[in-house]
Amino acid sequence: MQFVQDVDVLVIDACAVTPGDDLAPARRKIIQRLHEFHASPQDCVDIAAAANVGKVVLTHHLPGVMPEVDASAYSGEVIIGNDLDVIDVI
Repeated sequence: MQFVQDVDVLVIDACAVTPGDDLAPARRKIIQRLHEFHASPQDCVDIAAAANVGKVVLTHHLPGVMPEVDASAYSGEVIIGNDLDVIDVI
């Protein structure tokens, strides 16, 4: 995590979510496979907390699945990024 230590803003892929029980089996399988090579939203917030990141922007979340995180151990801002969002870096 040294490469993100103390950065002002961390934009990070957070698409590995826990699939809900209401998903179709094919979509559930795809989402489960994402955990093999993507971070979860919680992983991203934990990385931000450990690296003293000022603000973390969670990107690449799946349509229809809102990322949920426990940010109680993180003092910075958590942003759920969307296409065309403008993020202040100052």
